[in-house]
This record gives sequence, structure tokens and C-alpha cells, in this order.
Amino acid sequence: MHLEELTEFLEIYYHIKISRFEINKLERKETALDAICNISEANVINFNYTNTAEKLFEISEKQTHLFMDELI
Repeated sequence: MHLEELTEFLEIYYHIKISRFEINKLERKETALDAICNISEANVINFNYTNTAEKLFEISEKQTHLFMDELI
């Protein structure tokens, strides 16, 4: 498989996932992360281009590092 084809397939996959993400709104559920005190003050490395940390844990965009931005 060529890199261009792989990139195209990943873009398609990404758009499918995002459309499902928009349809199925995120809801806060208890997780192991609840054991972390002051999680909203944490810094986050984000690999998936979503605002999940902000929506679910109130971690600001300013405290979120989008890892893939540096690879593209």
C-alpha cells in the first residue's frame, strides 16, 4: 500500500469517526481518572484531535498538547 492510499483511508476513517462522535454526544461517566485530584488542572497529550478532555474533565484547550500537529 502506498503512503497516499494509507493517508486517504485514514482520512476517511477519521471523518467517519467524527460524524459518529457528533451524533453520539459524550456523556460523563465515572472512570479510574476520577481518583486523580484536581484533574481539571492537568496537562494532556491528545492523540485524537477531539476535545474530550475539555468536555469530560474540564481541562482547558490551553493545557492540551495536540501531538499529531507536530507530525503533519
